[in-house]
Amino acid sequence: MVYRSNPLRAKLVTRSGTSLCVTFRRVIRRVVACYGVPAMLLLSLVGLTSCDMDDPQDLCCKRVDLIYRYVPSPSQGDQYQQEIRGGMRHFLYSSDSIYLREVYAQRDNPQYVRLSNLIPGAYMMLTVANSSPAGTMLDHLEPGSTLREAQLRLAKALEQTAGLYQNSEELFYNLRAFRTNGDTPIRYYCDLSNVHCHLQVQVEWEDKPKYLSGAYELRASRIAAAYDLGRWYGDPIVIARGNGHTPTESTLTDVVHHFPTERGEMITHHQERQLFDMKLYYDLISLRYRDDAIPVLRLYHQGEPVTTEIDLSKAFKEWRWYPDLIPAQIFRIKILIHPDGSVTVSQWVSANVLDWVDGGTLGVSD
Repeated sequence: MVYRSNPLRAKLVTRSGTSLCVTFRRVIRRVVACYGVPAMLLLSLVGLTSCDMDDPQDLCCKRVDLIYRYVPSPSQGDQYQQEIRGGMRHFLYSSDSIYLREVYAQRDNPQYVRLSNLIPGAYMMLTVANSSPAGTMLDHLEPGSTLREAQLRLAKALEQTAGLYQNSEELFYNLRAFRTNGDTPIRYYCDLSNVHCHLQVQVEWEDKPKYLSGAYELRASRIAAAYDLGRWYGDPIVIARGNGHTPTESTLTDVVHHFPTERGEMITHHQERQLFDMKLYYDLISLRYRDDAIPVLRLYHQGEPVTTEIDLSKAFKEWRWYPDLIPAQIFRIKILIHPDGSVTVSQWVSANVLDWVDGGTLGVSD
């Protein structure tokens, strides 16, 4: 299998090994007959050192390759194909953090961004994956703007009545510093960070639900609505270390996740569900939780509260769920509603149960 390049795109051409060998022998014989053995040696040298611009494995060209991957844990490996379904957008910045232009991945390999003919020096590449104009706004990405101004915020299209937000998109992020010297090829690895959160909730009643029809609404408040894309929050999460050290940036063997800083107001996400087998099931998708910003839940039926507010911060602490240390945030909890209106909160699969006592205190049950 070989690739032919033209100014528009790479065209895939398949040939059998026998055909390639015959063609090569004919070319060699013609060169030797016309120009002698020195010309044959020169042709061989050119063939060995020529640059295939369509081959991601070819490092001989004067370029920079940015290679993207998503590795949520050491045991899973690269999950790019499974998780990055909405594509990536890449924004190039100068060494002094001035936005230059949007660049695009290889058409035949979206995990590769190839940059050539850059002026030697330092650059930054900002990447956001799985975003769409309907769900995510990327602000201050105009020529001349700075990286510090770049923001991601949930689109108004997600906002419903009374400022409640629907599920966000399953967003990923990377900010990569790199250099080019304009002379030798350089390859950089870019680890996409998971910047969304799933809160999966099962609700059931000890006796039976008070309302057997109509929609039940679960609200989760105290959740961020935006990120500062040019500033990192906290320490990176290191997934894999190539040789035992503590890396600060990604390499072939070092997997490092950085996360953007939250900004602006806190919002409330909500989701409506009907009873199914006398239970309710929710999957709230938002921006990431932080150790110091855990959501508060409350269940409603057609606008009327069914439970008191359920502050999950103590539950997370008791269960040792520390969002700042979790690269892929998927939290699963159960809420059991008792006849007196109090609730028990537990992990979806756990022996550790917490009782939420009406009046705002949280007790651990045996």
